[in-house]
Amino acid sequence: MAHRLSLIVCSNLEREVRALSGLPEFRDVDFLPVQVECDEVEARWEGLDETVRSYKADGHPVLLVGSFCLTQAAGQSGLKDACQVAQKSQCFEWIADKDVLDRFLQGEALLLLPGWLKSWEHHVGRLWSSDRKKAQAFFRESAKRIVLLDTGIYPKIENDLRKFARFLRLPSEIYFAGLGHFRLSLVQALHSWQSEKEREGLEDRIAALRQQISDYSRIGHLLGALTKTQTEEETRTDILEIFRVLLSPQKVAYHPVRSLSPGTPAEDSPQDRILSLNADYAWTEGRGGLLLKIANGREILGILELEGLAFLERRDHDLNLALTLAKIAALAFVKAGSQQALKDEQEKARAAQAAMMETEEKIRSFDGVPVGLYRTTPSGQIIEANQALARILGYSDMSFLKSVNAWDLHLNRGDREEWQSHLEGSNFVETFETQLRRRDGTIIWVRDSSRAIKDKRGQVVYYEGSIEDITKKKQADAASSWNLQIKTSLANVSRQLLLPTPIEKMSALILEHACRLTSSRTCFVGYAERHSGKLVPAAMTKDAQDLAARHPEANATAHESSGIWRSVINDKKAILANMPTLDPRYTDLPKWHFPVAQLLAVPALMDGHLVGLIVVANSESLYSERDLEAVEQMAALYAIAVDRKRKEDELREMSLTDELTGLHNRRGFFTLADQQLKIANRSKKAMSLLYADLDGLKIINDTFGHDEGDRALVETAALLRDAFRESDIIARIGGDEFVVLTVDVGDMKPDSLIWRVQEKFNARNAAGHGKFILSVSQGIACYDPEEPCSARELVNLADQRMYDKKLAKKAGRLDLSSGRADLSPSKPS
Repeated sequence: MAHRLSLIVCSNLEREVRALSGLPEFRDVDFLPVQVECDEVEARWEGLDETVRSYKADGHPVLLVGSFCLTQAAGQSGLKDACQVAQKSQCFEWIADKDVLDRFLQGEALLLLPGWLKSWEHHVGRLWSSDRKKAQAFFRESAKRIVLLDTGIYPKIENDLRKFARFLRLPSEIYFAGLGHFRLSLVQALHSWQSEKEREGLEDRIAALRQQISDYSRIGHLLGALTKTQTEEETRTDILEIFRVLLSPQKVAYHPVRSLSPGTPAEDSPQDRILSLNADYAWTEGRGGLLLKIANGREILGILELEGLAFLERRDHDLNLALTLAKIAALAFVKAGSQQALKDEQEKARAAQAAMMETEEKIRSFDGVPVGLYRTTPSGQIIEANQALARILGYSDMSFLKSVNAWDLHLNRGDREEWQSHLEGSNFVETFETQLRRRDGTIIWVRDSSRAIKDKRGQVVYYEGSIEDITKKKQADAASSWNLQIKTSLANVSRQLLLPTPIEKMSALILEHACRLTSSRTCFVGYAERHSGKLVPAAMTKDAQDLAARHPEANATAHESSGIWRSVINDKKAILANMPTLDPRYTDLPKWHFPVAQLLAVPALMDGHLVGLIVVANSESLYSERDLEAVEQMAALYAIAVDRKRKEDELREMSLTDELTGLHNRRGFFTLADQQLKIANRSKKAMSLLYADLDGLKIINDTFGHDEGDRALVETAALLRDAFRESDIIARIGGDEFVVLTVDVGDMKPDSLIWRVQEKFNARNAAGHGKFILSVSQGIACYDPEEPCSARELVNLADQRMYDKKLAKKAGRLDLSSGRADLSPSKPS
């Protein structure tokens, strides 16, 4: 980047971006927090337009990061034309995963960022200075609780949360989001911005290269046409036409030296700079015209004058093109003169002597040309060459170059045969790219433009053409392509990191990109199990899978004894070995393992701890530092994916909710029940606990399948929800076991609770829904605050009473397919 990126964020995220600004991925980024007045529904960005345009005027690229509040701000001031905008629907999506946010929002939670909460009194005072009750009503309208998405940056932020909760009279809680998701979100925005910039720059370079190729292609065609001209006048006409076609001047004229006015031209005039100072070109006053030197070596043949040029966007390219055309024009004029001289000499001397004179003249005409020129026989003998060709091929002695067979210079025999085949068919090869071997053994890329000279019978007499060294251009193109490839891979993987992607799918994606970037046939991606630290193979290429299938007894432990494998895991450092068999650490690999020609192993680390491993092997070529850097970047993203999986596992273990039914699980029930028992003891209120066991779940699973069994559990949970109040605690504490703790039962009799549940199940069965009937065995226990007991003792008592009733119900021989058994209790009076 020509300038550091100016990344503008909302002032409510100021401390978060300061915490991230020192990380390596943000080293070329200047974070610019802009003051935003926000009431959690609408937001006003103070001075956003002036800030963007100021940095844009200084040549700084600008990336604007925000949420829905940017839609109106960016639309009114036209900021999208002045900068790139990275926008999410809600500002909270930059901080936490969308699934987490949806869960809170579905529970009608008011989500807050620490930056906003720190100055909540300012926001409330600004909008509702005279009526704070309106502020309470505004925030309470659609919220039942307050949730703070804590990033860990604001010390004692819980104090501000308590104050705001007291002000709104709402319960509050803290969800620790940390900075991991925010960091990933910013990295993805940066990658998207960089990819867009790279794409725009690449398109511009491709367009310029296409234009240059087109121009030089036309030069080749016109140069071929010049070879057919006979007289100097015909040559002049063709040369002027070339300049008209390629440079589009309003006027073009050629002035031979012999036609110029006698006497010394005015000092420092354009003509003087060319004739006296031997300049290749000179501009006229105001740069409205251009004078080009047409010379053969040191001999100036004439001056070519161009007027009314339109050198604007392609100024450098067009000037280089004009200079190249001037050299071609010189060759053409020399050739025309040579042809006339040859005709004169042929009348006075033998054909062989005339041919020698033509050759000597040709060689002299080659001296001033910056590209390599040659003439060879069909068998590869070099007849003529200029010094530039010798320099390109690394030969200081021209005689030594001529002793080399031209065919032996080609790296690939197939390229040479293809080139010769083209010439035999069309007589002319405009541009042919191939690799040549220099004298010192190094390989270079060249562009060869050539033609075949044939006799009257159509037999090739010799080949002649020009060679240009394009090695640096090829290297630049390859580097640009690699940068685009690695950034695209990182962007693809980063996008998946922001989605709830399983670790197996994430591992397969990492494997795919690691193989493609390093051109490897073999790859292994695995993560360390959270509790044991054992390496779990998550993704492997087919050759590795086949090897593991043939030796299942080894499984994931196949490499644990390998010296290189242990070294990477123990030292937590990458290993690049292009000849691993010579590495002293290459020991104890299983004898049945396939050969490893090259190996690159990189640990995935999180906070200095190994969480995964990426190994690629058997590449198409030797591994380089570029390959190591690519795999290290993949390993950094994989470490984040593994870390996220570990945190998800921890959260799942800590969850209070049953995933299938959405009710409380066993842990959640006893946590809430113990709290209610303490309240009941203080308030001296009675409670009832209903224990319900779903009848015949095993029969349903065996008869209709486990999907129907799960559906039976979900329906049971729904019927229990419908039968009880929202304040009652309903939970699934086992496979087919449910409990309900009713709070504040008043004068309600326990049998009424059982009858209420049975009515819901009877109504469902009478409607004929599903393939089977549903019924539950119930037991109830009452809690007396005068004789307190624990929640587990209460559950055990209700369970025993349920069991007694279940034994009685089994005597009724329930038929789940027809529902003929009537096991409903009698309605209480």
